Amino acid sequence: MQDDDEVAGLLAGAAASGVLSAQSSSLITGNLGKMVIAGAAGKALEDIVASDVTLITVLIDASSSIHDRGLEQAVRDGQNHLIDAFAGAKQKDAILMALWTFSSNLDVLHSYLPVTDAVRLDPKNYRGNGSTRLYDTWCDALAANVAYAQRLMQAGVPVDLRVYAGAPHGFDGFAPDAAVARQCRRDVNGWLARALAGPG
Repeated sequence: MQDDDEVAGLLAGAAASGVLSAQSSSLITGNLGKMVIAGAAGKALEDIVASDVTLITVLIDASSSIHDRGLEQAVRDGQNHLIDAFAGAKQKDAILMALWTFSSNLDVLHSYLPVTDAVRLDPKNYRGNGSTRLYDTWCDALAANVAYAQRLMQAGVPVDLRVYAGAPHGFDGFAPDAAVARQCRRDVNGWLARALAGPG
């Protein structure tokens, strides 16, 4: 990614193709800054050998609430187990993972990389401090995800990008019987079953 204009053009293309609703597009295009550009960088298109790609964007709370509750090591372990699970998956070569942490500040530890290159959390790169800045983080990460996916699509890489328009953060937890939550669970569970089936 080079600049705000390139990201804005990719997001406009996603809206024009119907991937983003007008509401979602206006929500995430308001502040396209250096974090969105960094998050949308990813693996060079010419280095992708998979016939289709799955983008995993991991947003991890690094606020003082994690530290105060003594959960830092549990968060590190959970992220590292996630990497291990994807690294052992049948479709591991088709998975690109991005890792963001957020507190008062937002940090892109890495944009979309193969699972084997994903950063493992440790006490040096993950400590809880500051307040929680979830809304801005979510919007920036979604913008980066859609922009990178759009780059892949424009390069002819098959991408199945699903944005659940109008569904707020945590919608599948607090409204599990809503049609959008049921559809999201079907989509996620189907993908996980295929991706984590193991080698062979």
